[in-house]
Amino acid sequence: MPNTFTPTLVAQVAVKYAVKGFVLSGEVYRDVESEYRPGSGHVAKVRVPGGAKTTLRDANDLSTIPASNLDEKTIDVTLREAHSRAVLGTAERDLGITDFTRQVIAPLVTSVADTCEAQVAGLVNAVTLNDTVTYADGGNLAKAITAARSILRGNGVQTADEIVAFLGVDAYAAALDSGLLENGDSIRRVRIIETDRMTNPADVVVAAPKRAFTLAVRAPEVPDGVASGASVKDEDAGFGLRYVETFDGSIAASTALVSAYVGAKALPLPVLDPETGTVNLVEGGAAVRFTAA
Repeated sequence: MPNTFTPTLVAQVAVKYAVKGFVLSGEVYRDVESEYRPGSGHVAKVRVPGGAKTTLRDANDLSTIPASNLDEKTIDVTLREAHSRAVLGTAERDLGITDFTRQVIAPLVTSVADTCEAQVAGLVNAVTLNDTVTYADGGNLAKAITAARSILRGNGVQTADEIVAFLGVDAYAAALDSGLLENGDSIRRVRIIETDRMTNPADVVVAAPKRAFTLAVRAPEVPDGVASGASVKDEDAGFGLRYVETFDGSIAASTALVSAYVGAKALPLPVLDPETGTVNLVEGGAAVRFTAA
């Protein structure tokens, strides 16, 4: 008999499965809302909070306290629909939720997640190459990472912001051969992440990724008249999507569709000026790319 689990359950499982496949996307700032609102111009607005100035006065001082203007900024991120669709045969419709996830949902959401990864990878590869930082081999890779880290701190990346290093496969191999990763996944207290998505596999990008890049996600609404569908957002997972199951008369079979509006963009680094209480945006300030000499 056909399975009886709800579209909402399927969509919830799909969201959890999608983020398991994230590597680069798992490190960046993810902005997610429960639904996509038509008429917004296919643009998500990522908010950059304003700043405020702190002043001191004596405990018995009754002078006027100055007020800061909280000038919140927004960064526009263009969204495109990522979708994956498959035909459901009789065998798939009889599966329990575990097997249905493995055989139907997994291929669909893996495809959508891969699209997200590709967009974020494009941003990472587009970071301006810094020719003052290089490494000859794994032996001096640690010094290069430290130098890049110092550049980020100089740009205004705070100690509260985690810095990570994305290593192309050749750079990662050099780190392994030099013994830098024998006792963990960090070099000079910078967490190391291998990625096979570097255009140049010898490249290294050291960044505060949640400051440097954003992946905006909106779960599309279920169209009117669709009997089996759900739009789900998971704030903890930082992802959302829509699942729709319909009967396609042209092929006389049901189809499953997973979709999400997604867009990625490099972010300027917000740096608070404590003297004025204003936030200055430093373009490219949260990421440094370097490569082998």
